[in-house]
Amino acid sequence: MIASKSSASHALVAVFMSFAPTIAYAQPGPWWYQPSETFGVSLLARDGDVGVAYQLAGPDGGHPLLVAHGQPPRRFTEATSLWSYSAAAMRDDADQLLLTRTVSGSPNLVTSTYLYSDTEGFTQLSPIAGAREIEGRAMSGDGNAVVGWCDYQPGNRTSGQAFRWTPEGGTQGLGWLRDEDFLSDAYDVSRDGRTVVGTSWSFDTGAAFIWTEETGVMTQLPGYDALALCVSGDGRVVGGNVGWNGAIWRDGVLQEVPMQGAVPVFTALSDSGSVAVGETGTALEALYWSEATGCMYLEDFLRQSGVNLPQNISRMRVLDLSADGQTFCGQIAFPGSSEWIGFVARVPTPSSLGIALAAGIIAVRRRR
Repeated sequence: MIASKSSASHALVAVFMSFAPTIAYAQPGPWWYQPSETFGVSLLARDGDVGVAYQLAGPDGGHPLLVAHGQPPRRFTEATSLWSYSAAAMRDDADQLLLTRTVSGSPNLVTSTYLYSDTEGFTQLSPIAGAREIEGRAMSGDGNAVVGWCDYQPGNRTSGQAFRWTPEGGTQGLGWLRDEDFLSDAYDVSRDGRTVVGTSWSFDTGAAFIWTEETGVMTQLPGYDALALCVSGDGRVVGGNVGWNGAIWRDGVLQEVPMQGAVPVFTALSDSGSVAVGETGTALEALYWSEATGCMYLEDFLRQSGVNLPQNISRMRVLDLSADGQTFCGQIAFPGSSEWIGFVARVPTPSSLGIALAAGIIAVRRRR
C-alpha cells in the first residue's frame, strides 16, 4: 500500500504498509500538502485497501481525503467542497461516506448529518421529532442503515436519544434503556443494519444496550457502568468497557478483559468479533485484543508480527480496522513533535503468531 513522506523535515503525510510486513515511504502525491497540526487515517473500507484521511493545512485542509492501495491520495470529490465535514463511516464499496458538520446555531453549536457519494450527491438526515440536531456515528455495509444520536432542545427532560435511520423508515428514535435514563447514544451497527449497540445513561451510571430489528427494543447487556461501542458484522459480538476492564459480549455473555496498568476500551471489532482494537481509557494508547493474545499494545503486536515500524514512535492511536482484523489505521507521533501522522498497517495472515504472541505478553512491557 502507499506511504507518503516528503522529506526529513517532518513533512510526513501517511504511512501505508504493503502486504509484506514492511513500511515504505513514497513522495507526496498530487493532492498532498505538508500538515501543520493534525493528520490521521480515521476509516477503512471493509477490505482495508481504501481509507479516509484528514489534513488541516494547505488548499485541501479540512477535506476528507481518500487514500487507496497503489494510488496517490486525493479528495473524495473534486466537484463539491467537503471542507469542514467530518467522515464518521464509509460504505463497504468505499463509494459513500457518512458525514457530519457542526456550525454555529442558537443557543449552541448544531450538528447535521449527511450521506454523500460522488454519484448520488448529498442526502441530509432529519432528526427525530423534537430534536435540534442529529449526529451519525456508524453505517451498515450497504449504507442503508445509519445510527447515532439526536440532541434535544434545552429544557427537555431528556438530553438526547439514540436513533436508527433507513431510507424506508427515516429517522427512528430507539428510546432509553431505563426509566431514569436521560440520554442514549447508538455507537455502532452490524453490517446488515439489523443490530444496534450503544449506551444509555442515568445521572448515576451508564448501561450498555443492544437493539435488534426483530425485537424493536433495547436489551441491557451485563455489566455495571458499561459502554457498548462496537459490534461484529453479524451482530453477535459486542465490544466496549465495563468499569476498569475492557468488555467483550458474545451472544450476550460478558467477558471482562483486564490489562495491567491500563483501562482497556474497545472501539472497533473485526467482522467475526475475534479481533478488537481500542485505547487505554486515560492515555489513549492503541490496544489490540484477540483470544490468542489477550489484551496488548497495538505497537507491540505489530512489531511482534514482523511489521517494520519506526523505532522512535512516542504514541500510537488506532481508529479503525478491516473486516478480517488484519489491517489497522490511525495516527502515530514522534518525540518532540506535536504533529500526528496517519498510518495504515497490514500484518500477514495469522499462522503461528498466536503462540509466539501469547508467550511474549506474559508481562506487558512498560511504556516509555
